[in-house]
Amino acid sequence: MKEVNTNKKSGLKIKNKKRFFTFITVLLLIIIVCIIAICNRKIKIDESTDMSALNAKKYETELLEKYQGEDAKERFVQDIYNIQEKVGMYILENSTLDENSFSNIIDTLNKELASNNFEIIEMEKPTFWNGTWNVDKDGNITFKFADKSIEPSWISDDDIAGRVIKN
Repeated sequence: MKEVNTNKKSGLKIKNKKRFFTFITVLLLIIIVCIIAICNRKIKIDESTDMSALNAKKYETELLEKYQGEDAKERFVQDIYNIQEKVGMYILENSTLDENSFSNIIDTLNKELASNNFEIIEMEKPTFWNGTWNVDKDGNITFKFADKSIEPSWISDDDIAGRVIKN
């Protein structure tokens, strides 16, 4: 019967450890660079893009360009009007004689709008605007852009002034 030597070491032997670690380091750096390049890739913005979901810092140039466009202010006024109409209808339909009814409705609306749930007012969220919609204590809809760098110049106009909260 043949004896098996159990003391024999098996496995991979590295002859030049410095060269091996240099190879592993370079390989890891290449993988990290590829991951960063893929993660930082920008998408093309067109009419079907949900601009409300974009990172405001990453896309600030593109967003500001869209918001400074010739019909952006009119679009904002129309969206504010539509949301205000739906908010007003919701308040009318859900108000009671309870003294806290109005403030409770405003709180409920703000929670739902903050979570981007516009179903409570029976409409779809406007996807053109990057920021948050709120209802103030008087029941008026307001909007705050996600970042100061994407605020268009027309937010200081008289017909918009009370509707936008500046950063």
